[in-house]
Amino acid sequence: IISAAHGISVYKGLPSISELDSLYSLSEQTTDAMIAHTRYPTGSSPLAVRAHPYSFGNVAIVHNGDVTSYRSNLNAVESLLAEMYYRSGGDDVAAFLKEVKKSWVGTDSEVISTMLYLLLKSQIVSDSTLSIPEIVEVLTSPRSNQLTKLLRGSAERMRKEDLLARFAGFGLDGPVSALSLIADEGSTSLLAFRDRKDRK
Repeated sequence: IISAAHGISVYKGLPSISELDSLYSLSEQTTDAMIAHTRYPTGSSPLAVRAHPYSFGNVAIVHNGDVTSYRSNLNAVESLLAEMYYRSGGDDVAAFLKEVKKSWVGTDSEVISTMLYLLLKSQIVSDSTLSIPEIVEVLTSPRSNQLTKLLRGSAERMRKEDLLARFAGFGLDGPVSALSLIADEGSTSLLAFRDRKDRK
């Protein structure tokens, strides 16, 4: 399965990487960066369409772990996509959402890549864009007990609370770690992040 997005090509399959290489001549391609995953998807049935990497727009992602917040993340993504569609002049939000829901293949990877893309495009629903650290802060949102350690009314606490309220439902709960490839206007970035669960 091959798909292409803005500046990104995605090759999916369940055979070995050497078999994929012989099918698509991956080793002969010129690129700025590449991410790959060598595990079958385990949270759902192992179909090629559900294999990593997954992309949305100019964002591709691979991850390990189990996104236990999948349902709330999916609801938040669909809500923000509907808002963006409406703000761009779309008139039949219900029909638009029906088409969006038909496109999901049922993996947490597609939701993570979509959240990351929407956060990168945050100026569509906000007066300002988010920095990469703010995007990671939203995706790996601090728990309430971490916020309470900040002084009530302090600028930092108010900033965090505002950010998390604006993108409610985008926080990943895991355990999950992710690696993302972002192709944006001639530049390529790799971004790695994980949930905030304490590990010993």
